[in-house]
Amino acid sequence: MAKGLLSSRCLPYRILELTLILCMCWVLFTTVCWTWFLWSNFKVPSPAHNIVTENPKSILEIQHVPSKVNRSNSQIPVYIVEEHHEVLPYWFGAAKRGLISKRGNTLVHIDAHPDSALSGHQDWIPPFRFPESEMEIFKMMQENDSFIMSSVITGLFNRWIFIWSSWDTDMFQDIGHYFKVVVELGHFTDVPPNSSFPFCRCFRTAIFKRNKECVHFSGYRGMNETVIEPSRCDIKFTYTLEQLTEKNALERIEKGDWLTKDENIVLDIDEDFYGCEAAVQPLYDVGIFEEELNTIKEPLYYLFCPRNAIDERSFDKIFHFITSMVADFTPSTKDETQLRAERRQFIDKVGEEFLQNVKTMGVEGGMCSKIDSKRTDYLRLLLFKLLKLSEKQIKALSEIGLCLVMTPRSVLYNPLYGMRTCDGYNRPGESMVFFHTPTIEEINQRTKDLKQIISGIPDPKIVTICRSMRDGYTPRKFFHKIESDVLESLEQGYSRINRDGIHYDSQLLGGRNGWPDRHKPL
Repeated sequence: MAKGLLSSRCLPYRILELTLILCMCWVLFTTVCWTWFLWSNFKVPSPAHNIVTENPKSILEIQHVPSKVNRSNSQIPVYIVEEHHEVLPYWFGAAKRGLISKRGNTLVHIDAHPDSALSGHQDWIPPFRFPESEMEIFKMMQENDSFIMSSVITGLFNRWIFIWSSWDTDMFQDIGHYFKVVVELGHFTDVPPNSSFPFCRCFRTAIFKRNKECVHFSGYRGMNETVIEPSRCDIKFTYTLEQLTEKNALERIEKGDWLTKDENIVLDIDEDFYGCEAAVQPLYDVGIFEEELNTIKEPLYYLFCPRNAIDERSFDKIFHFITSMVADFTPSTKDETQLRAERRQFIDKVGEEFLQNVKTMGVEGGMCSKIDSKRTDYLRLLLFKLLKLSEKQIKALSEIGLCLVMTPRSVLYNPLYGMRTCDGYNRPGESMVFFHTPTIEEINQRTKDLKQIISGIPDPKIVTICRSMRDGYTPRKFFHKIESDVLESLEQGYSRINRDGIHYDSQLLGGRNGWPDRHKPL
């Protein structure tokens, strides 16, 4: 009797004990499964130096500078690129062909941003000499705001004129209408061996008439600034930097003798000179904010690992196809059980067509996984998220589209970085970038000013134009007008520029027609 009573009392504890053991086993099992899953699917991008040293041929193949643009010596070559550091092969290619000098040219840089950062790997820049190989040029292509300083360090430019947009009131407070400084570049004598930051620079301005201030820049984009004694900077090269608004540029052009015909001028124009927007705003407008956006980006990261801009366009088309099917999906019932069945059937159908499109378009090599089942698993995860969105939200996502994290021409690019929704990198209220959405009237006035500026600049030896669409700067809804106005300004200003002779870079976002028209039939 006592034994039976004791057993009955211990029974609940035995059940609790067994339950705890089963829970622990389940946690251990799921942990092992998830660890295996993440390990088998985790993507570890190779360090940039490994990409450079281990696989140079496939990278250099896309670095070739086309020579067909300069069909005759009388034509001024014009190149249109997507991200600004993609101008480097064209600049140095022009120097190799003798269109400009290998040292001491003048850069006229018309842009909303100074692009004056130092590279994260300064040691990859040929120090005070012209690059000896395409590999050296490629290693300079690190980020889209450090390409000018990299060029200056090689000695390509000894005069750098930055004409910026007066709508940026923050920059006006920092610089004013006009600022000029003589900069001396050199080696930092106390730099540790194998340092990524070997350079220093000294400034001579009206403030430092008798003395000069020297600094050593290190860290990310040279943001760590250390004042050093002038004796610790071994000067190798000197250049002049001028920064001014477009209004002040017009005043100096009217006075004359600001720029001369004896200078080898490289004219460089960024289309965000007209305005700068947050590309993510259309998603915010329909209620897709960062938390939800990140859940959509997650499966995309594991689905698409594009090798180049051709894969980029193909995967964006596939994403457009997927979002179109989701937008057209209309359940025939409100019954929860039948609704789940219809969704599963729809997801299976999309999965089959998705895999077929990948094979038909020849982009299997750009998929992150080589196994169809894993590809469809990530697609299912994406579709479950998309099916929760409204029709307006799906449409906004489709218009935003997918793009690469950065240009495949960057030394830092790796296909394993995957793709992202093409919403830029800057967010309203959370960025140092000054945003300004122009009106049509403002665009027309800025074009009028640009034409006057160009009329006062002697014939350049080469012209480069940057679209700045992938990083989400140039206002997309005005892209066609802005680019058309820039080309019209060049044609009117220089008789030796013909629109038929313009070279459109092969890695342009959305191709020659541009991102907004990428889904329109040719």
